[in-house]
Amino acid sequence: MGTGSAGTLVASVFAQQASAGNVAIHLQMLTSGRVDVEALNIAGRPVVRIAAGRLCEQGHSILLWDARGATSTKLPAGRYLLRIQAATNSGIQEQLLTPISLHR
Repeated sequence: MGTGSAGTLVASVFAQQASAGNVAIHLQMLTSGRVDVEALNIAGRPVVRIAAGRLCEQGHSILLWDARGATSTKLPAGRYLLRIQAATNSGIQEQLLTPISLHR
């Protein structure tokens, strides 16, 4: 489970792994924008792109991730970071990091 702090586009981020192994990434958007989400290993290296250019409307959005890496294999248990990059059509950009612990 992880949470991120508030910004100008994304009010909050909350990520939680369900019992089936999938991860739900909850975004509370202050305004509509396009969102990129990547999972990084604890050293900060990208392991998979979860979303690219996903349109999230103002309000609550949920992104689902199967907790698999770029090669579609299950990632090992451990701590990861989710990097959320949000941008509006007017050019406002923001980046947030939130931790997530994967359990197997």
